[in-house]
Amino acid sequence: MLIRDHFQNYKSYQLPKAQLIIADVPYNLGNNAYASNPAWYKDGDNKNGESELAGFDLWEFYKKYSINKSGYMRLNRNLKRPYIDNMQKLCKELGMRFYVSDAHFKERCDGANCCGLPDSWNFSKANWSNALQLAKHNNGYVYYSMIENEINATYSHFNYGKAIGFNYGSVLNRSKFSNMTFAEYMHWLWNNPQSGQSPYKLFEGVLKPAGKDDNGDLIYKIDETRL
Repeated sequence: MLIRDHFQNYKSYQLPKAQLIIADVPYNLGNNAYASNPAWYKDGDNKNGESELAGFDLWEFYKKYSINKSGYMRLNRNLKRPYIDNMQKLCKELGMRFYVSDAHFKERCDGANCCGLPDSWNFSKANWSNALQLAKHNNGYVYYSMIENEINATYSHFNYGKAIGFNYGSVLNRSKFSNMTFAEYMHWLWNNPQSGQSPYKLFEGVLKPAGKDDNGDLIYKIDETRL
Protein backbone atom coordinates (compact mmCIF):
# COMPACT_ATOMS: atom_id res chain seq x y z
CA MET A 1 0.00 0.00 0.00
CA LEU A 2 1.30 3.46 -0.92
CA ILE A 3 0.06 6.48 1.02
CA ARG A 4 1.06 9.95 -0.14
CA ASP A 5 1.01 11.89 3.11
CA HIS A 6 3.19 13.50 5.75
CA PHE A 7 5.16 10.90 7.70
CA GLN A 8 3.85 12.20 11.05
CA ASN A 9 0.31 11.25 10.01
CA TYR A 10 0.99 7.52 10.32
CA LYS A 11 -1.38 7.25 13.32
CA SER A 12 -4.27 8.33 11.10
CA TYR A 13 -3.97 5.03 9.24
CA GLN A 14 -3.71 2.76 12.32
CA LEU A 15 -0.30 1.60 11.11
CA PRO A 16 2.33 0.39 13.58
CA LYS A 17 5.68 2.08 13.05
CA ALA A 18 7.21 -1.15 11.79
CA GLN A 19 4.85 -1.08 8.82
CA LEU A 20 5.72 2.45 7.81
CA ILE A 21 8.52 3.27 5.42
CA ILE A 22 9.70 6.86 5.70
CA ALA A 23 11.36 8.35 2.64
CA ASP A 24 12.96 11.66 1.74
CA VAL A 25 13.55 12.92 5.28
CA PRO A 26 17.16 14.18 5.30
CA TYR A 27 18.07 13.54 8.91
CA ASN A 28 16.73 10.00 8.70
CA LEU A 29 19.66 9.24 6.42
CA GLY A 30 22.00 9.63 9.39
CA ASN A 31 25.64 9.68 8.37
CA ASN A 32 24.76 8.80 4.77
CA ALA A 33 23.12 12.17 4.09
CA TYR A 34 26.26 13.49 2.44
CA ALA A 35 25.76 11.28 -0.62
CA SER A 36 24.35 14.00 -2.91
CA ASN A 37 26.78 16.78 -1.99
CA PRO A 38 29.88 17.00 -4.23
CA ALA A 39 31.80 18.76 -1.44
CA TRP A 40 31.83 15.47 0.42
CA TYR A 41 33.80 13.70 -2.27
CA LYS A 42 37.48 14.23 -3.02
CA ASP A 43 37.75 17.04 -5.56
CA GLY A 44 33.96 16.97 -5.87
CA ASP A 45 33.93 13.69 -7.80
CA ASN A 46 32.44 10.53 -6.31
CA LYS A 47 34.85 8.47 -8.40
CA ASN A 48 37.63 9.70 -6.12
CA GLY A 49 36.04 8.40 -2.95
CA GLU A 50 34.79 10.19 0.16
CA SER A 51 36.42 13.35 1.46
CA GLU A 52 37.07 14.19 5.10
CA LEU A 53 33.64 15.88 5.24
CA ALA A 54 31.77 12.64 4.61
CA GLY A 55 30.04 10.69 7.34
CA PHE A 56 28.58 13.61 9.29
CA ASP A 57 25.56 12.29 11.19
CA LEU A 58 22.66 14.69 10.66
CA TRP A 59 20.36 12.64 12.88
CA GLU A 60 22.63 13.01 15.90
CA PHE A 61 23.21 16.69 15.09
CA TYR A 62 19.47 17.41 15.04
CA LYS A 63 18.91 15.47 18.27
CA LYS A 64 21.69 17.39 19.98
CA TYR A 65 20.54 20.86 18.94
CA SER A 66 16.74 20.46 18.87
CA ILE A 67 14.24 20.88 21.68
CA ASN A 68 12.36 17.78 20.49
CA LYS A 69 14.50 14.65 20.37
CA SER A 70 12.20 12.73 18.02
CA GLY A 71 9.50 13.37 15.42
CA TYR A 72 9.67 16.86 13.92
CA MET A 73 12.91 18.45 15.10
CA ARG A 74 13.65 22.14 14.70
CA LEU A 75 17.24 23.26 15.19
CA ASN A 76 17.90 25.56 18.12
CA ARG A 77 17.09 29.18 17.29
CA ASN A 78 20.37 30.55 18.61
CA LEU A 79 22.35 28.02 16.60
CA LYS A 80 20.95 29.61 13.43
CA ARG A 81 21.16 33.22 14.63
CA PRO A 82 24.69 34.08 13.33
CA TYR A 83 23.83 32.77 9.86
CA ILE A 84 20.59 34.77 9.77
CA ASP A 85 22.44 37.88 11.00
CA ASN A 86 25.09 37.58 8.30
CA MET A 87 22.62 36.96 5.49
CA GLN A 88 20.40 39.86 6.54
CA LYS A 89 23.43 42.17 6.76
CA LEU A 90 24.59 41.15 3.28
CA CYS A 91 21.13 41.68 1.80
CA LYS A 92 20.96 45.19 3.24
CA GLU A 93 24.42 46.01 1.89
CA LEU A 94 23.31 44.87 -1.57
CA GLY A 95 19.98 46.68 -1.41
CA MET A 96 18.03 43.41 -1.46
CA ARG A 97 14.86 42.49 0.39
CA PHE A 98 15.39 39.85 3.07
CA TYR A 99 13.14 36.83 3.70
CA VAL A 100 13.33 33.76 5.92
CA SER A 101 11.36 30.59 5.17
CA ASP A 102 12.05 29.14 8.63
CA ALA A 103 9.51 30.03 11.33
CA HIS A 104 12.51 31.02 13.41
CA PHE A 105 13.43 34.64 12.57
CA LYS A 106 10.32 35.08 10.45
CA GLU A 107 10.09 38.50 12.09
CA ARG A 108 13.16 39.53 10.07
CA CYS A 109 11.23 39.22 6.79
CA ASP A 110 10.55 42.34 4.75
CA GLY A 111 7.06 41.06 3.96
CA ALA A 112 4.40 38.51 4.91
CA ASN A 113 5.84 35.63 2.90
CA CYS A 114 9.05 33.64 2.51
CA CYS A 115 9.53 34.04 -1.23
CA GLY A 116 10.64 37.65 -1.64
CA LEU A 117 7.34 38.88 -3.08
CA PRO A 118 6.58 42.58 -2.59
CA ASP A 119 3.40 43.45 -0.69
CA SER A 120 1.81 44.75 -3.91
CA TRP A 121 1.66 41.19 -5.31
CA ASN A 122 -1.48 39.11 -4.93
CA PHE A 123 -0.31 36.48 -2.44
CA SER A 124 -2.26 35.07 0.49
CA LYS A 125 -1.99 37.00 3.74
CA ALA A 126 -4.26 34.64 5.66
CA ASN A 127 -1.45 33.40 7.87
CA TRP A 128 0.50 34.11 11.05
CA SER A 129 3.40 35.58 9.08
CA ASN A 130 1.10 38.42 8.09
CA ALA A 131 0.08 38.82 11.75
CA LEU A 132 3.75 39.15 12.62
CA GLN A 133 4.26 41.84 9.99
CA LEU A 134 1.18 43.72 11.18
CA ALA A 135 2.53 43.67 14.73
CA LYS A 136 5.83 45.14 13.53
CA HIS A 137 3.94 48.14 12.13
CA ASN A 138 1.49 48.51 15.01
CA ASN A 139 3.77 49.23 17.97
CA GLY A 140 4.34 45.52 18.44
CA TYR A 141 0.67 44.54 18.84
CA VAL A 142 -1.63 42.51 16.60
CA TYR A 143 -5.34 41.68 16.98
CA TYR A 144 -7.26 38.83 15.39
CA SER A 145 -9.61 41.37 13.82
CA MET A 146 -6.66 42.66 11.78
CA ILE A 147 -6.38 39.37 9.85
CA GLU A 148 -9.88 37.96 10.32
CA ASN A 149 -11.25 39.06 6.95
CA GLU A 150 -8.29 37.53 5.07
CA ILE A 151 -8.66 34.25 6.95
CA ASN A 152 -12.42 34.04 6.43
CA ALA A 153 -12.16 34.84 2.73
CA THR A 154 -9.47 32.18 2.24
CA TYR A 155 -10.50 29.35 4.55
CA SER A 156 -14.23 29.52 5.24
CA HIS A 157 -15.21 27.46 2.21
CA PHE A 158 -13.56 24.15 3.11
CA ASN A 159 -13.69 21.72 5.99
CA TYR A 160 -10.78 20.86 8.27
CA GLY A 161 -11.59 17.16 8.32
CA LYS A 162 -11.53 16.88 4.53
CA ALA A 163 -8.11 18.46 3.96
CA ILE A 164 -5.99 16.00 1.97
CA GLY A 165 -2.37 15.63 3.04
CA PHE A 166 -2.72 17.94 6.05
CA ASN A 167 -0.75 16.92 9.13
CA TYR A 168 -3.48 16.46 11.76
CA GLY A 169 -0.97 15.22 14.30
CA SER A 170 -3.34 12.52 15.57
CA VAL A 171 -6.68 10.83 14.94
CA LEU A 172 -7.93 12.64 18.04
CA ASN A 173 -7.21 16.04 16.50
CA ARG A 174 -8.89 15.08 13.25
CA SER A 175 -11.98 13.99 15.16
CA LYS A 176 -11.95 17.01 17.48
CA PHE A 177 -11.88 19.60 14.70
CA SER A 178 -13.57 17.64 11.91
CA ASN A 179 -16.71 19.80 11.87
CA MET A 180 -14.82 23.08 11.75
CA THR A 181 -14.01 25.07 8.66
CA PHE A 182 -10.34 25.91 8.35
CA ALA A 183 -11.19 29.51 9.22
CA GLU A 184 -12.73 28.34 12.49
CA TYR A 185 -9.66 26.18 13.13
CA MET A 186 -7.36 29.17 12.56
CA HIS A 187 -9.48 31.16 15.00
CA TRP A 188 -9.12 28.34 17.54
CA LEU A 189 -5.34 28.24 17.07
CA TRP A 190 -5.14 31.99 17.66
CA ASN A 191 -6.81 31.63 21.04
CA ASN A 192 -4.93 28.52 22.14
CA PRO A 193 -1.30 29.61 22.42
CA GLN A 194 -0.05 26.24 23.70
CA SER A 195 -1.10 24.56 20.45
CA GLY A 196 1.92 23.81 18.26
CA GLN A 197 0.57 25.85 15.32
CA SER A 198 -0.48 28.92 17.31
CA PRO A 199 1.30 32.24 16.66
CA TYR A 200 3.01 31.88 20.05
CA LYS A 201 4.40 28.39 19.48
CA LEU A 202 5.07 28.68 15.76
CA PHE A 203 7.44 31.62 16.18
CA GLU A 204 8.80 30.25 19.46
CA GLY A 205 7.62 33.09 21.67
CA VAL A 206 8.32 36.07 19.39
CA LEU A 207 4.58 36.78 19.48
CA LYS A 208 3.28 36.29 23.00
CA PRO A 209 -0.24 36.71 24.47
CA ALA A 210 -0.81 40.13 26.02
CA GLY A 211 -4.44 40.13 27.11
CA LYS A 212 -7.76 39.91 25.29
CA ASP A 213 -9.69 42.31 23.10
CA ASP A 214 -13.39 43.23 23.37
CA ASN A 215 -14.34 40.12 21.35
CA GLY A 216 -12.55 37.81 23.77
CA ASP A 217 -9.75 37.06 21.30
CA LEU A 218 -6.13 37.06 22.40
CA ILE A 219 -3.98 40.09 21.69
CA TYR A 220 -0.41 39.27 20.73
CA LYS A 221 2.64 41.43 21.35
CA ILE A 222 6.17 41.09 19.99
CA ASP A 223 8.54 39.99 22.74
CA GLU A 224 11.61 42.15 22.16
CA THR A 225 13.75 39.82 24.28
CA ARG A 226 13.30 37.05 21.69
CA LEU A 227 14.49 39.04 18.69
